[in-house]
Amino acid sequence: MIRIKWYNLIFGQSYREKNWEFILNWSKVATDAEINSINNRNLYGVLIGLINGNFIEEANFLLSRKKPSMTALDELFFLVPNFRLGNITEIPTQLSLIHQLHKALPDRGKEWDWLCQTYSEKISNLTYNFLDVRTNDQKAEQLRKLILNALIQKQPLAFQRIGDGESYKCNLPLIASNYTDNLKDDDLARELAWWNRNIDPSTGEQFATLFRESLINADIIGIISAYRLIRDASQEPLANSITGRALLSHVEALDTLIPLKNKIITEDRAHTILYTRPFIKELIENPHCQNSCHPQPNNLNGGKGDNHGTIQCRTQTSNIKQTTITESKQYRSASTRRTHRRTNPI
Repeated sequence: MIRIKWYNLIFGQSYREKNWEFILNWSKVATDAEINSINNRNLYGVLIGLINGNFIEEANFLLSRKKPSMTALDELFFLVPNFRLGNITEIPTQLSLIHQLHKALPDRGKEWDWLCQTYSEKISNLTYNFLDVRTNDQKAEQLRKLILNALIQKQPLAFQRIGDGESYKCNLPLIASNYTDNLKDDDLARELAWWNRNIDPSTGEQFATLFRESLINADIIGIISAYRLIRDASQEPLANSITGRALLSHVEALDTLIPLKNKIITEDRAHTILYTRPFIKELIENPHCQNSCHPQPNNLNGGKGDNHGTIQCRTQTSNIKQTTITESKQYRSASTRRTHRRTNPI
């Protein structure tokens, strides 16, 4: 157990520091047992990093060492690396992935049953479905052009993504009635992480209200995708963790607090997919773009800001009123924007 924890610690740290030399050398000498001891999230991140760095042979070698021990859920987890490595030629639709996830959890319990069924129903008739930007280059490029054109033409455009933290004060009837005390504790824990203290409840409600108003005005909304549900899937009941309760709240909020009709709906990690180095360079170099690309700020405790290693792109035109409440893993920001509406976003 100590050895497994040590490998996850070292491997995870090397991945975060992009220490590919260590990872490549380690993958060549590690035993199968040692490779299988690495948790899926760390291994997934390393595989994507190797692929992005064009270490294709090395990524394939590492994945092949893991493959013999993969469960059905593991196979779903590593679909994207396999697709990008050319090991599979087609990725199932989001609805199909949810169905496969449901089958891969034989002892899933009533919460996973409800989540998979409800999520499938709510995404089945999206007006503008861009949930597949992770594997569909054409759709990703369409969104990049939409963002760039809005900046060039000085048209208002709001892109909001919703993760765990945005379930803050999201007390909808179904989830709240079952987990009232847990949700209150979750909100208090988030406040301590974001602001290093708990705030007045009325202030918290005001923040939550501003964020929900921003969703009404948003043009592009990033919601949890099948990939996120696969990532967090386990036999453990969802209600047993703050992340699980956030997923339940998120799905209940779809098409209620989180509007779907006539919105461009993409996945919650779309900002890491769309904002590639070439696209950021194009934004910076375009004279029409009033655009600032910046890493997240340091948090109140003096530590480094953390948005999973990504760069946030913030834009403002004369037609957009933007208010920012600072956000990161420990010091989080929600932007509220009021914009003029456009009749056809695509």
